[in-house]
Amino acid sequence: VLLDILQRHRFFERDRPQDLRGQPLILRHQLVQALAATHTREAAEILRDIYRRVEKVNPMWAPVILSDIALTGHGAPFLLDAARRAGNAKELDAYIWPLARTRDPEAIAFLAGLFSRPELAIRRSVRDALDQSAGPAAIPAVLEVLKRTRDEQLMGWIINSILDDRDARQHPEVVEVLEPLLTHPALAWEARYALIRIGTHDAYAAIARQFDRLDPSELMRELEYAANVNAVPLIERYLRSPDPKVRRMMLYRLP
Repeated sequence: VLLDILQRHRFFERDRPQDLRGQPLILRHQLVQALAATHTREAAEILRDIYRRVEKVNPMWAPVILSDIALTGHGAPFLLDAARRAGNAKELDAYIWPLARTRDPEAIAFLAGLFSRPELAIRRSVRDALDQSAGPAAIPAVLEVLKRTRDEQLMGWIINSILDDRDARQHPEVVEVLEPLLTHPALAWEARYALIRIGTHDAYAAIARQFDRLDPSELMRELEYAANVNAVPLIERYLRSPDPKVRRMMLYRLP
């Protein structure tokens, strides 16, 4: 049906301003969205052809079509090839969010590699795209970055933006990587916050193992996120503290 509509009305075949007067942009937008929603290889090919034409005559709309190519589930090779050929940071930035939306392992690995780029805007765009669009697919790639880099700002970004929610819960390495950072002079807060937000039994056990080396008042601030039964062993450690101030803090927080 979509192919018939495209062919019969010759959508995207002529894109001069005078050709577009009878084709509202919203209708064209709905057509590409509908193509993307079919999740077919054929739709990805049609959208790639549409993108090549639209890129030349309506560059403001071209990024929308890139996202639709990603959502077909068959767009990662095209997007990766285009991103690798990008001539500058502005061109590259157009592909970052669509690549994250593919959740393709090769695309995610490519994005994680962009953390080494010198442009702050690119690194921020990668961080936000992986956090908001890639979901659990981002976790293995960013863990590799976290293990290799010595850039504390980048480490903080990754922990605080990508490893602090349910997307990280199912990956067995996350707690193992975060636990040593609980006593890191610059990243302890990020590690505590992420582990408590992850909220699994293993995450709270990691905090409990470091309990005697942590400042109880600092850890207490994050406990407002500890709203599940896995936190009980950690809470018990507080209630058994020899310091009456620590016990009082915990009693205050219990509700």
